[in-house]
Amino acid sequence: MLRNMVKIQVLPYFKKFEKNLNVEGLNRKYHGVDGEQSVARYPYFDRPSIMITNAYVESGIPLGDFNGRYQLKTMQAQAFVQDGERVSANNAFIQPIRYKRKNLTVRINSEVIKVLINKDKVAYGVKYVKDGIVHTAYAKKEVIVSGGSINSPKLLMLSGIGPKEHLSKLHIRVKSNLAVGENLQDHATFSGIVIALPNRTSTLISNEEIMKEVYEYKHMKIKNGPLASNGPTNSAAFIKTDPNLPAPDVQIQVRPANLKDALRETVPNDEIKIFPTAFYDAMLPLIIGLVPKSRGKLLLNPANPHGKPIIHANYFEDPRDLIPLVRGAKYILSLENTEAFRSNGATFVRTPMKACRDYEWGTDEYLVCLARSYTLTTYHYVGTCKMGPHTDRKAVVDNKLRVYGISNLRVIDSSIMPVVVRGNTNAPSNMIGERGVAFVIDHWSNKYH
Repeated sequence: MLRNMVKIQVLPYFKKFEKNLNVEGLNRKYHGVDGEQSVARYPYFDRPSIMITNAYVESGIPLGDFNGRYQLKTMQAQAFVQDGERVSANNAFIQPIRYKRKNLTVRINSEVIKVLINKDKVAYGVKYVKDGIVHTAYAKKEVIVSGGSINSPKLLMLSGIGPKEHLSKLHIRVKSNLAVGENLQDHATFSGIVIALPNRTSTLISNEEIMKEVYEYKHMKIKNGPLASNGPTNSAAFIKTDPNLPAPDVQIQVRPANLKDALRETVPNDEIKIFPTAFYDAMLPLIIGLVPKSRGKLLLNPANPHGKPIIHANYFEDPRDLIPLVRGAKYILSLENTEAFRSNGATFVRTPMKACRDYEWGTDEYLVCLARSYTLTTYHYVGTCKMGPHTDRKAVVDNKLRVYGISNLRVIDSSIMPVVVRGNTNAPSNMIGERGVAFVIDHWSNKYH
């Protein structure tokens, strides 16, 4: 019943924005082809990327479309791509109409600092800052907040919508006492498992050769070659760490790396990457927990409420979140025995990482240490303006994405997800946008008829 409800409620809105350019587009039950957002594979696959996908298949994971009916699959993942180039939501939706629609005005380099709410608790506009000057924009019908899971709760709290105790400490007048900023979720992962590639499999080239590739790529009309790819990152798989689970609880992706840098310290190395992902001699498997039980929260910064908010991610606060990561890591380590790995000379580096030298490499204790010491985000933040019934004390918006206690105000972005989806959050965020627009149009169409 629930599965059918989900299909009815949201699947049409996934398909509405999708312009699938690959063979998956033939499956019209689960894919769209007439939308604005290009969906395709990068046109170039290197040897290590094919190797890791072959290893998944050899281990028993079916090759197929994990964006279709069943998610327990592996494939070279599709992305928001066309002709070898990334297609952002801005390029797909905004730029084609930016200078053609009279009802669309884009203010760049501007930041909304407050939603304006009158004494009757009706939202009627926003204040925003551009070039150091505060401006006001008024709404004829309603205000829609789409700042994402970090900025949307920040803006609501600055506007007096949020936890009463927290806002009162900052001397912000409370307009609606809601659990804004709570229920923060993310797909946590970790680094520290390193696959070394021999020269015959490595794609590493000199800096001079990289610059030549960049120059050639820039001048291609239709992009191809190594830079028209994302290295091994798109060699993805979804697995169940317990066969009795109803759906996958782990996603596996592989990041490219320079072996020497990866062995020095993986987290700083991850933060300062500047070279293209196509050239590497090591791979860092990321075991991503899809069903986190831990919950974090976001708060305004007491030192400067308008500055960067304080984020308490609370990764692994619930230790049960470590179980699928350890099981997923054990699965990854087993791939060294596949023909795909052996024929390409790929091996795991068995030197323990610095923070975990007190544990034997590859043991459960060692893997838990890696997860806690080399934790990474996948930037899949959701949940901070939770959708739910009015009886849910954590709910911020109702099932039409309207903010409780304030009229003519909606939040339409990934922050409304009650629970993080079992996969990447980019496409679901687009779906929320499409569904939210339908709510708005339906509301105002009915109001005037």
